[in-house]
Amino acid sequence: MDADIEDRQRRIIADAIARGHTVARWIAALISLLFIASGLWWTGILVLAVTTFELPRRATQLYLRKRGVDLNIPSGQEVEKRSLSGLAFGVLFIPVVCALFLAENALGRHLLP
Repeated sequence: MDADIEDRQRRIIADAIARGHTVARWIAALISLLFIASGLWWTGILVLAVTTFELPRRATQLYLRKRGVDLNIPSGQEVEKRSLSGLAFGVLFIPVVCALFLAENALGRHLLP
């Protein structure tokens, strides 16, 4: 019975870490949009690339292994396949970046000073 409880707790912790990664990804997307809107395109892309790739999950797994905990954390892609977050990210983020690019070109200046 203790093994079942421990497995359940491990699944809950792994799912919480994966969902936290999804929230962090959305926050990073908003921060990168602010950078892009202010004309710092490469900074925005760098912020998004560092958080979108599997770096947070890998860092968490490395930390857990160093502490002797074997926990299989699902990747961000696996979590987003099961939720609307992955679809919304692609459907919302890319058009917003394109709109920012077009608005900056039409205005001839950055949207945020």
